[in-house]
Amino acid sequence: MRVSVIISTYNGEKYIHECLDSIQNQTLSDFEVIIVDDMSKDNTISIANEYRKKDERFHIYKNNIHNHSDTLNLGLKHARGKYVARIDQDDIMEKERLEIQSEFMDANKFISVCGSWIKYFGIKNGCWDKFSGEINQPLFTLLLETPLFNPSTMIRRSFLDKNKIYYNKEYSYAEDFKIWSDIAKLNGRFYVIPYYLTQYRISSEQASSKHYEEQYTEALSIKNNLLNHIIEKNIFPENDKIKKIFKLLNDYNNDGFIKPEIIFQLAYDILMSNKISI
Repeated sequence: MRVSVIISTYNGEKYIHECLDSIQNQTLSDFEVIIVDDMSKDNTISIANEYRKKDERFHIYKNNIHNHSDTLNLGLKHARGKYVARIDQDDIMEKERLEIQSEFMDANKFISVCGSWIKYFGIKNGCWDKFSGEINQPLFTLLLETPLFNPSTMIRRSFLDKNKIYYNKEYSYAEDFKIWSDIAKLNGRFYVIPYYLTQYRISSEQASSKHYEEQYTEALSIKNNLLNHIIEKNIFPENDKIKKIFKLLNDYNNDGFIKPEIIFQLAYDILMSNKISI
């Protein structure tokens, strides 16, 4: 099996037809679709079953607790593909996506995860194409932002299996950011293919809109964890001095004098300006 496409669904009846149609119409045929339902209360499962009955590549599983990360882990458990492709229930794949990404991963065995540019549509239209090519020092870049757009990503499953990497159940709204940080800590290499391979829907119903505060809080926790990891690994120049400085800055942050983004930006600038390589 070449690619396992994993979709976590929850009350997705409004748009899931478009998502599943875009997968079914891929130029690559050697794939499976693993749909894991996160206790939907609408007709999502009925719609998914229409595809399963007509196409043996579609498989449906049900999670017995309502937890997005747990649902994705169930998908990983059943995945048989060499690569794992992610997409959300309301997004759309360009028809060449799986073929382009799997061929790239075949040709570049040192890459752990590849993403792509995306076009977004819905209540807002535009493009996301900030990053291109291999990401320089992803561990440092993640202190500021993620260079990967989750619904466009393809992960090398052997890297996940070898390092026992799964989605962390404690992160329900920034689970993708968390898994990228876990991969980066283990020196995984990231690449962004400079093609628009995914259409990302923006709506008031999606989790990133309804749970912005929770997502922001989880992202801060992940960045703090990354910064502590970098300090503990003695990666900074004059690491002991830096450790004391960031302790003071963290106290300032707790007292409300500076924003956490200032701390992460400072850490990033120090690491990149000194051309530190890991």
